[in-house]
Amino acid sequence: MNAMELLPAYLVCDTLLVIAVVLHLAIYLYYANKFTHWKKKGVPNPKPLPFLGNCLMPPSSEAGHQCLFIEDMYNSIPGAPCVGFYVFGRPAIVIKDPDLIRHVLVKDFNVFLNRNVAPSKEDTLGTQNLFALKGASWKYLRMKLSPSFTSGRIKKMFPLVAKCTAQLSDYLQEHLGQKQTIEVKETTAKYATDVISTCAFGIESNSLKDPKAEFREFGRHVFHFTRYRTLEIMSLFFMPAVVKILNTSFFTKEATVFLRKVFWDVINHREKNNISRDDFLELLIQLKNKGCVDAEDGEKPTTKSDVDSTLFEFNGDNLVAQPALFFTAGFETNATTLSFTLYELSLQPDLQKRLRAEIRDIMKSTKGAPTYEDVFSMLYLNMVVSETLRKYPPLPLLDRVCLQEYQLPGTDVVLEKNTPVFISLLGLHRDPNHFPEPDRYDPERFSEDNKRHLKPCTYLPFGEGPHNCIGGRFGLMVVKTCLVHILAEFEVKPSKDTEIPLKMNTRSIVLSTLNGIHLEFVRSKVQAA
Repeated sequence: MNAMELLPAYLVCDTLLVIAVVLHLAIYLYYANKFTHWKKKGVPNPKPLPFLGNCLMPPSSEAGHQCLFIEDMYNSIPGAPCVGFYVFGRPAIVIKDPDLIRHVLVKDFNVFLNRNVAPSKEDTLGTQNLFALKGASWKYLRMKLSPSFTSGRIKKMFPLVAKCTAQLSDYLQEHLGQKQTIEVKETTAKYATDVISTCAFGIESNSLKDPKAEFREFGRHVFHFTRYRTLEIMSLFFMPAVVKILNTSFFTKEATVFLRKVFWDVINHREKNNISRDDFLELLIQLKNKGCVDAEDGEKPTTKSDVDSTLFEFNGDNLVAQPALFFTAGFETNATTLSFTLYELSLQPDLQKRLRAEIRDIMKSTKGAPTYEDVFSMLYLNMVVSETLRKYPPLPLLDRVCLQEYQLPGTDVVLEKNTPVFISLLGLHRDPNHFPEPDRYDPERFSEDNKRHLKPCTYLPFGEGPHNCIGGRFGLMVVKTCLVHILAEFEVKPSKDTEIPLKMNTRSIVLSTLNGIHLEFVRSKVQAA
């Protein structure tokens, strides 16, 4: 008989109870001490929940979901230059002051070189791309890919985009023969899928023609957010320890297999038949075979460095990861920007009338065939798209990691090494101190006169500094070209099914609607000649 069997039962229960209480008290005191981090540094922070911190607190923002809770942190302490918060016991900070943001993104970029996002190492497509790579490997890849996104090379892809836009126009004409109301979120997603698949993977996905097109099904899968998938995405941005536990990947095994096959089938076909095409895939072929992109007229040739090439090799999944990111980052953001723009224009006929007048003028001067330069010359179109990106930034936040101890300029606050740093684009773009009446859709904010008064680092739809979105200009071309051709053919109006205001998807990683956007399309072609 052992000692425990000799003890009365009540003593055993009491002992276990004491152990449990002491254990819980120890955990509580541990986290209570953790939650004094920002107070000791003089950084204001909303009160954290026991054990959980702030990360899982119910958000109050209009967007209303966990991946956008950074906006809640931004708004929690009005007037503060920065706000501290906790992800469980880990301290993190939201930078609000535009001058401090400029230091993080531009002036002291090398201190904040890396993003906080950290997919599982087994997710090769998710880790070996320009969004997730870190340190010297990221710098090398960025240098090698930058020539692929010059204005000249993007211009060469304009005919591919214009072809997809013509197919969208045909699609709308066909469907309006059956009904006048169109669900624009899904329609623009099909268009954006066709654009990105032809420019990034070199294939015609035919999403507008085929409801079950493979690439569109893939896009639906990537951006279908169950509760578990939402937790996975949150862990990628905020909880690296959970990534290791859940083995979280941005690209599932099925998606990886699909993208690999598409990529290498096209590559092998082109190389076997000596086919060249003005798209992103052609530039990746050059990087694979030569280690650099061919110089255009007037460009300084780039050379392959045997030393630098060890940082990132253009082969295998390292190659596939680039168009995979281009697709996932491009199709959903372009689709949401288009759908939000059409929604806002439908609610404000005067703005739509002014934009259609500008489109009419450009159609007349180009005989109905505007070029890349024509699209980017349209001032009011640029104002409209800029205002959409202000009110509805596709990705609601920027994330960085402090790589060394760093004192925030002009403050006594010292950030410790490995502190996660966040910037809320929704918070900035909807801050009445930067944009009066932020909920009002007003393209005049971006007139030539008014743009001069914008404070730097208060408007960041594509980020800022060396880590800015490399495909921003391509995205603008896709969105603007589509708007020109849609509004040249149709007037958009709210329908009986239009939600006002819109309900946002509470699980999506990007800003998107829950129930789509239903608008009435009325044939009203502007005269091209």
